[in-house]
Amino acid sequence: SGIQHGLLPSAETLGRYLGRTRTIWQPKDLVGGDFYWVSRVGTIDYLVFFDCTGHGVPGAFMTLIVTSVLEAIAVSAPAPPPAARVLQLIHDGVCRQLGITVDSPGHDGLDCAVVRLDRGKEMLEFAGASIDLFEITPDGAVTRHRGARTTLGYRVHDAPLPLTSVKCRTGENTYLMTTDGVLTQIGETTRRVMGTKRFQQGLAMAGDNDPARQIRMVGRILKNWQGREERRDDVAVIAFQPSHF
Repeated sequence: SGIQHGLLPSAETLGRYLGRTRTIWQPKDLVGGDFYWVSRVGTIDYLVFFDCTGHGVPGAFMTLIVTSVLEAIAVSAPAPPPAARVLQLIHDGVCRQLGITVDSPGHDGLDCAVVRLDRGKEMLEFAGASIDLFEITPDGAVTRHRGARTTLGYRVHDAPLPLTSVKCRTGENTYLMTTDGVLTQIGETTRRVMGTKRFQQGLAMAGDNDPARQIRMVGRILKNWQGREERRDDVAVIAFQPSHF
């Protein structure tokens, strides 16, 4: 646990790349498959936020594979790639690392989101694979930007993945992402999963977009929903406000 936690970007590092940032990182077991990574290519900052197959030791090993693929992408990129292109490169790299081919599908992969942040232009580009981005205005209004309903890894396709991206002017807005450990948590009272709609409504209850307040709200939402029910999966959440470097 200490080793994996030490590999996560520190709060100071996240602040340098993303501005005012707060996180939740709670593996179900000692180690887990949820992770985040930041880097700079040229003048462009990147956040990659991902949820690997399973949890525990297998999930943790997958995070090491994905981060090694990301480091290779960052080093070899001749210019800052678009967010959707980074997702495709992650998919290709993970398949290559795991020996996945057209004729030999695998059992491992990940949900993933890439945020490409152009600080000079105050522009954010988002592309997701089964992870969404929530954009929160200063008055607390929440907009959901949906990631593509696809995953990375698992199998090699004949065509590029069906990925799309969205661009946002950052202004004073805050951005938040969560892995499905929150969204699929079973509630003690309802015996149902929380779901994205309830989660988004909970974010709006914070009343503003301070990242610390938003993260506290997520923690409260999850605790109240879960009750005495067992935690089902790893949980990772990140909230950042790029205008506050």
